[in-house]
Amino acid sequence: KLGAMNNAGVSIRDWIVPTTLFDAIFRSVIAANLTLVALSWWPWFEGTATKPGAVDRLLGAFRLGGFRADCVWLVISTFAIFFALFPFLINVKRSRSARVNACLCVIEILAFCSFVYRIATSGVLDFG
Repeated sequence: KLGAMNNAGVSIRDWIVPTTLFDAIFRSVIAANLTLVALSWWPWFEGTATKPGAVDRLLGAFRLGGFRADCVWLVISTFAIFFALFPFLINVKRSRSARVNACLCVIEILAFCSFVYRIATSGVLDFG
């Protein structure tokens, strides 16, 4: 039952459903980033050093500073998520939503590190 209370008097709904619009948007951005990172590990999506992938064909024309738009999005949004982690860490003891958001921030940062490792070692970056 979604509105039921557990032994601590906390609604089970608070565990599942984001409590604010900010939480919903924030968690959606993290989900989108995690999806992009996961897809970057498949050559058919990201491409290889010799063959373009699906994202190159889809977003190849959209370049920002020489980088594809999805790569720029991941970098900028991960920096924003990194800085958003600190207010969540301050409220971890008081708010379950802050705990969930802090955990998601850490997961996103680790996923971004794997993304950087992937693009650095796969040969898809070409600095000329």
